[in-house]
Amino acid sequence: MTRLRTCLALVAVLAVAAVAPSTAEKMNLDLGELLGGLGMEGFGGTDGGGGGAGSYGSVGGMGIPICDPGELPAPTENPEYKFECNGCGPKGMQVKESFGLYKCCNGHDLCYSTCGTSKDFCERVFKACMAKTCDAHAERAECKKQADSMTGMTGLFGGSFHARTQKGSPENGRLGACDCYAPADADRRWEEKFTEFYEKHSDPPMTLDEAGDKAKKVLSTYKPEQRGEVYYKMIKKYQKSTKETEFVWDNVKAEL
Repeated sequence: MTRLRTCLALVAVLAVAAVAPSTAEKMNLDLGELLGGLGMEGFGGTDGGGGGAGSYGSVGGMGIPICDPGELPAPTENPEYKFECNGCGPKGMQVKESFGLYKCCNGHDLCYSTCGTSKDFCERVFKACMAKTCDAHAERAECKKQADSMTGMTGLFGGSFHARTQKGSPENGRLGACDCYAPADADRRWEEKFTEFYEKHSDPPMTLDEAGDKAKKVLSTYKPEQRGEVYYKMIKKYQKSTKETEFVWDNVKAEL
C-alpha cells in the first residue's frame, strides 16, 4: 500500500510538471519536499552531491544558507563522505533509457554532491551534457524528448535535494558535502583539500610540495564562490582515478 501511495503521488507530481510547468513554478513546488516524506529522496539521480555560484555560503538559486552567519562552507573533513551516483531517476527506481544519458545523470549527482556548487550551475551542466549526448545519437528526437523531461524535473524540483546534499542532515544520519568554518579556516580547508586531491589523483603524480603549489595557484585564479565548480571539474578531469576511490556507484556503470 505504501508503494502504491508513493507511485500515485509521483504520477500526480509528474502530471503537474508535464502539463503545466509554469503552474508548478508559481506554486513554488519542490520535489524534495513533496517526495522526501515518502521515502523517495534522490529523485533526478541524486541522493541528497564557470559562472557565478550564487551568494557564497548559500545553496544555489534557492538561497538556502549552508552555514550560520559569519561562517563559510568548505569540503567536509569526514573521511566517510563519498559521491553517490545512481544514474537517472529516483534512487531505487531508475529510469530506463538507451541513449547513454546515465552518464549525464551521474555527472548531475556528482555536481549536487560537490561542496560549493550552485544548483543553477549543476542544471546548466546537466542540460549541456544531455544536448551533446542526444546530438550524437541516431534517434536524436526521442533522446531529446527523454532528456527534456529529466532536465525539466530537476530544474523545477531539485532545489531541496541540492541543499540537503550540501548541508547534510545530521539528525537523519546523512553526511553533507560541506562543513562550516570561520572565513580564514574555510580558506585553509579549501587549500588543504585541493592539495590532498592533487597529490592523490594527478596524472602524472605530484609530490606533496608540488600539489600544494598547484592548489595555491588554482585557488588564487578563481573567486571563492567558484571553488565548488572548479572542484567539480577537477573530479571529472581525473575520473580515471577518482571514480575508484571517491564514489559509491549504485547499480549504474561507473562513468561520468
